[in-house]
Amino acid sequence: MEEVKSFDAKEYLKSKISTLDECSFLCGTEGKVYFVDDSFVVKTYFEPFDDMRVFNEYCKEIKSFGDSGYAVPKIYAWAAIPCLGGKNFAAYILEERVKGKTLFDLDVHRLYEQCKKFCSKEDFDFATASRKNNPELLGLIMREHIAEFLSINKAINSLSDAEIEKFISTDYNLGINSRFSSPDVQAGNVMFDGKKLTIIDSAYLGRDKGADSPESVKATLMRDMFLLFYYNENVNWLPRFKCGVTAELKKLKDENEEECFLAMRRFVRKANEMYTPVLTNPYDYDACKMVANEVFRKKLADEICGEVQKGF
Repeated sequence: MEEVKSFDAKEYLKSKISTLDECSFLCGTEGKVYFVDDSFVVKTYFEPFDDMRVFNEYCKEIKSFGDSGYAVPKIYAWAAIPCLGGKNFAAYILEERVKGKTLFDLDVHRLYEQCKKFCSKEDFDFATASRKNNPELLGLIMREHIAEFLSINKAINSLSDAEIEKFISTDYNLGINSRFSSPDVQAGNVMFDGKKLTIIDSAYLGRDKGADSPESVKATLMRDMFLLFYYNENVNWLPRFKCGVTAELKKLKDENEEECFLAMRRFVRKANEMYTPVLTNPYDYDACKMVANEVFRKKLADEICGEVQKGF
């Protein structure tokens, strides 16, 4: 990014730390991400750290992934400030602000922008607070919810092979090269702007875990190809919701299931083509099968599981 070349990233990070309370933010499992401007975010952690050396190694590791061109955010600077007493420190990381939104967002309350054409915010909040409050309006809201899933699956299916290959190679290389961090590739940790997928939020381990074997990384890769689409099971119950648009909800659900199947199969087949993962542990296969059974009807679940190579 051109902005980084024009100033000292470490000084910029230090200047933002004292004003983070003025910024909007999102909470994750480890901490908060503050949106300091259009180009950058600052990541903080709920728990203070006690080993500066390990934190430095973690930051250098995740920075190297961005510098290598992987589908992850770029890291520009980090800082550690001693807590009261001096035994621990608070950690801050200046990171690229990735465009887009998390894949398959389950937060129905976020849908108001799509729904304001047919209801007020007050009516929207009332309907989404309980299924019993206003089932007819909730049905219209659920229609928007499924339609968004369908739109995302169609967009994923329109991605080029090169973009899918970049995502899969990133997943694999993070697994092979991570020692102080741990990638968690699932929809909540993948950003999508309609054109590319970006993996975010590799966990801080606080230690050197050593290298994982290629075989175990390949098995995790195949599980990730299924897990990436797991949130699609969220729409399966919606056609059972009784309202004036129930038939339309079922039609959209079926369309989404077919589109999701095609998308998942592309990723599974591409992973097989690139890395030939062979699952030797029944647990790994069962994890894939569980996702398939939750997301698809039996015929499609059996078909997608048939793409997985087993070694047991």
